[in-house]
Amino acid sequence: MLSILRQKHLTDDQRPSVLVYGNRKREQIVCAQELERLTQTPTTEVVHVLSEPEANWAGETGMVDGALLDVVFTAEQFESWLFVLCGPSRMIEKVEAHLVANGTPSDRILSERFTYD
Repeated sequence: MLSILRQKHLTDDQRPSVLVYGNRKREQIVCAQELERLTQTPTTEVVHVLSEPEANWAGETGMVDGALLDVVFTAEQFESWLFVLCGPSRMIEKVEAHLVANGTPSDRILSERFTYD
């Protein structure tokens, strides 16, 4: 996902993009400073989601799931955007089902599943 955002930035791609990035703890956010810098452009947004946030966390909490997608995306975005997913199979399956149920054509959903050791 980071390479997509980097390329978008390097080519001055003006299409809007939103990265919904889930982690357990703030310390696990990879390339946090670079992501912050990339969000300085008006077309790139990063939504951090922590499942085990510290007390002063002001961002989203919980898991990347349908309820969170409903907060982040509009009905128009569900229907017209390309969604690129990467994560554990269980999460991907739930998110894909939610996207399709909300009008995202299946050919506008790209997924990469992984498992933890």
